[in-house]
Amino acid sequence: MAKGKKVTQQDLTVAAVEILLKKHDGRVSPEIVVEEATDEASPFHKYFNWDEADAAHEHRLAQAAALIRTWKGSIMRINMETKIVDVKSTRRVQSPSGNRSKGGTSYETIEKIMADPEKRADMIRTVVAELMAYRKRYGELVALSEIWQAIDDAAETFSQQTRATVRQTRIARQSEQVFSAGRGRRGGARPG
Repeated sequence: MAKGKKVTQQDLTVAAVEILLKKHDGRVSPEIVVEEATDEASPFHKYFNWDEADAAHEHRLAQAAALIRTWKGSIMRINMETKIVDVKSTRRVQSPSGNRSKGGTSYETIEKIMADPEKRADMIRTVVAELMAYRKRYGELVALSEIWQAIDDAAETFSQQTRATVRQTRIARQSEQVFSAGRGRRGGARPG
């Protein structure tokens, strides 16, 4: 008799999701999942914090993060020829991936992120990854093929720009090291 594949926690979770879907006519809600997860034997149980005080604090942190993400700023552009004022609302803050740690997420203004080449590249990389995730999830929707192509083009352009920036940074660091090493060979203390 051939040995079967070992059943993993992920397998149990997927099976439990299928059972929930069948049990609830193809629909689930967070309420249904939490209700099922209260049973310690449920594969969903471990995904929740059952300490009420701790869970309440986590919930408030999630609410605060959601509130922060709603903060908008206005960008005003005035066309001096036509005297038309264009005001756009945009996200005021963003959380660079480098700011996401066990200590929690912190946010920075878009202006601060865009002024730092590494944080700017990180933010764009995150946006491209999110777009690619949408593309992967909904790629079969032919009606959006032009959008998928634009996402592919943007990802390729960003990838090329990133490679060029990495090369330039590497060359600059090597030049700096050579220059520093050259100064060190001259030796001696600076005249005072």
